[in-house]
Amino acid sequence: WLTLAPCAPQGQGYDAEKSYYQVFTRFGRHGDRAVQQGKPFKNPVLLAQAGAVFSLTNTKNPWIGQGIGGQGELSKIIPDTVQQGYSPVFGICLPNDAERQ
Repeated sequence: WLTLAPCAPQGQGYDAEKSYYQVFTRFGRHGDRAVQQGKPFKNPVLLAQAGAVFSLTNTKNPWIGQGIGGQGELSKIIPDTVQQGYSPVFGICLPNDAERQ
């Protein structure tokens, strides 16, 4: 599965030996209320970059990832803050090791 956007695949049961991705850190910011209080920044979040390839034997969803945050995980100033960690995916077929040799 090829991701079309950044995503949070942590703990989703992908085959690590057949998955390929680059990690990046998103430094999110609040608007409105948090800016007025002088604390516009959210806690940093690790995501897999768009274009990641994840190996999964069975998926019924056209997306990979999960929602992040809530309960003060992303922001102490606005505890209910959440962040989208889902990505639409496109099915691809990579050659296996025997086909490469």
